[in-house]
Amino acid sequence: MFVAVERYLRIDHEAEWKDWEERLQAMEKILASVPGLEVGRFVPEVANHVPHLYLKWDESGMGMTQAECAKQLREGEPSIEVLEDDYSQGMSVTPFMMKPGEELIVAHRIKAILDQARGKARA
Repeated sequence: MFVAVERYLRIDHEAEWKDWEERLQAMEKILASVPGLEVGRFVPEVANHVPHLYLKWDESGMGMTQAECAKQLREGEPSIEVLEDDYSQGMSVTPFMMKPGEELIVAHRIKAILDQARGKARA
């Protein structure tokens, strides 16, 4: 616990927040090309008080539920976990525990899954 407190006191919190926001922006750029996908940001009021990206879509139009997308992400390689609570804000991700560059892997995987689902739904 001492190490965690020590680390917290040494961190430039403003720079860390800016880094998270830049990572979310990179993800938004990738995901913006998915038709029917609504992308936005939020910060939970209680736990994980860091910037999150939410993803919402019309499940019948996309041909996939948010739960199905989360399952494919979890079962894929690499395994990716998203925040799926009750989906009231949509499926969400946060760069909080990602290493630099992992946000791009996550965004590309989400895009590929949704593009594939849309293709099947339109066929």
